[in-house]
Amino acid sequence: MSPPADGRMGKRESGTARILGSGASGVAELMVFHPVDTVAKRLMSNKASISTTGLNAVIFRSAATAPISQKFLSLFPGLGYAAGYKIAQRVYKFGGQPWFRDVIDKNGGDWFRSTFGKKTGGMLMHATAGSLTGIGEVVLLPLDVLKIKMQTNPDAIRGRGLLRLVTDEGVGALYRGWGWTMARNAPGSFALFGGSAVAKEHIFKLSDYSSATWGQNFVASIAGAVASITVAAPLDVVKTRIQNANFNSQVGGMTIIRDMIRQEGVGAFFKGLTPKILVVGPKLVFSYTLAQTLIPLFGKYGIANMSTQQVYIISASRTPIGSKDGSLSTLTAPQLGVVAVKHAIEKAAVKPERIEEIYLGNVVQAGVGQSPARQVGIGAGIPETTDATTINKVCASGLKAIGLATQNIQLGIRGVMIAGGFESMSQAPFLTPRHPPAFGHFETKDSLVVDGLFDVYNKVPMGNCAEHTAAKHNITREDQDDFCLSSYTRAEEAWANGLFEDEIAPVTVKTRKGDVIVKEDEDYKKLLKEKFRSIRPVFQKENGTVTAANASSLNDGASAVVLASGDVVEKEGLKPLAKILGYADAACAPIDFPTAPTLAVPVALERAGVSKDDIALWEFNEAFSVVGVAAERVLGLDRSKVNIKGGAVALGHPIGSSGCRIVVTLVHSLKKGEKGVAAICNGGGAASAIVIERL
Repeated sequence: MSPPADGRMGKRESGTARILGSGASGVAELMVFHPVDTVAKRLMSNKASISTTGLNAVIFRSAATAPISQKFLSLFPGLGYAAGYKIAQRVYKFGGQPWFRDVIDKNGGDWFRSTFGKKTGGMLMHATAGSLTGIGEVVLLPLDVLKIKMQTNPDAIRGRGLLRLVTDEGVGALYRGWGWTMARNAPGSFALFGGSAVAKEHIFKLSDYSSATWGQNFVASIAGAVASITVAAPLDVVKTRIQNANFNSQVGGMTIIRDMIRQEGVGAFFKGLTPKILVVGPKLVFSYTLAQTLIPLFGKYGIANMSTQQVYIISASRTPIGSKDGSLSTLTAPQLGVVAVKHAIEKAAVKPERIEEIYLGNVVQAGVGQSPARQVGIGAGIPETTDATTINKVCASGLKAIGLATQNIQLGIRGVMIAGGFESMSQAPFLTPRHPPAFGHFETKDSLVVDGLFDVYNKVPMGNCAEHTAAKHNITREDQDDFCLSSYTRAEEAWANGLFEDEIAPVTVKTRKGDVIVKEDEDYKKLLKEKFRSIRPVFQKENGTVTAANASSLNDGASAVVLASGDVVEKEGLKPLAKILGYADAACAPIDFPTAPTLAVPVALERAGVSKDDIALWEFNEAFSVVGVAAERVLGLDRSKVNIKGGAVALGHPIGSSGCRIVVTLVHSLKKGEKGVAAICNGGGAASAIVIERL
């Protein structure tokens, strides 16, 4: 009798039992299609309901009178297998193995592959004589249940079952949704898969990995290493990264994994369930658990102490952004940094001495003084024993500082860190040559231009790169002016409604008339809305599109975040604002730097295990309006979700701070449970991006 059309027999247990021709309702419940969570629960707990009588009624009794395809396979219409490991155990225990063996031997391996392979999306399994594995592979589970059962039970995978699976079908059949168990099946055997010479020859590269580990020969294979660790990433990422790659022609799985970690970072690699190596008697078993360490083997590659620490943003602060030669111009860049860092520490409710290290971005460093980040740390009251490092990735410096600090915490090197950036473009000095000519004049250069705003490769100001992007992507002057107006309008509305208050660190400025407290951005009120569309282009006189209005201005400001590990948050009772899901950098031709964020964002999303559709808000630094327009077009974004409080065109762009500033604003803009992306381009043709989730 055929199952119901919807493929979900078992809605009524008694009816299901009658359909199966057995009075054993437990067998009926397990053999039919149920939701995955129901199947998992029953597979793991409903042992008593599986009886010899039930199995005979369902399988053995029918086998003598009808073809296997009608009586057994008719129970599996291809929507997902609900028959499980426990049934396989009973089939084996009560004599089912010879029956399965005879059926498969009679019909042949090709028949088995074609029949089951089509119904499992390419997860081809082999039933083999002489092993429990063969039976376990016949009765297939839904993917997530399968992973749980097969990846955590050292007795579930052993013997020739896996050997034939890999040697006959290739490595691809093993790593599609599967984990890995390394078992030594015979005394004195060091190779996996029952000591098979075939497996050793074609799958394993012993030269690098057979050194003693806990006194035993450790073998890493492309099938094992890739399967066990790549499933640590979200499934869609695994599909893209692993299934579509030609790993079958390669050996040395650990080498590939090592390279992936080096390229993408530990945080991108360890998502969700991560592998942890366990010693189980004479066996080495990869077991999926929320592991905190990776196998010591990675130490030989200089990748040691790998932790899966979640990194949290405990606080996020910024100073108001001052105009060049405006309200904040009398303060040095480090003095602005001190204000932001102090405010962030205060908001985080941690003591200055709790900060273990500082990473801060600063770009135009001529005349700022020795080790600018160190000046900020000491000025903020952080102990002299706490080290500080200054980061210079031009406009992306502040965001790169966050990324580097995040890596330190993920690796377990640090528990609490400060990251951010600061800049005083007002105080950037002019430069004269150290050796002036003996006769005649010499040229004075603006350090702000030389060190921050000039493309050294194409010998043009950054604005000319923006013009190149506008032409390349058909972005008109009108497009940029529209974006500019939106930025100013949104900034005005945000300030009018008090939406920036939570992120602002007020700055006290000493004047001859007394102290003045600055707590509001300075530039956003300056747009002449009735005239800005008619002003002349700045960088390209003929057919130019970039103007002083639709580009960002020169500014002063600072920003900072306090970051902490999950362990610290839990032990010290901190209250995080957000958690970091992923981050990335990307590079392109220097002339194309305005579109670099469109390269970094997809990588950051992949590492975070989320898609574009999961993102509630986007923050792109508006070095020029063309940057925002290009990002929207290339990534296919809805402008209503981009820079909802305005951006650098209206608020200002103190270049060492802006990378962190957009993160600060994003944190305070997201609602609980929402995810957001911040991205910023930088001179030289590159960008940084980060994905966070509000808590």
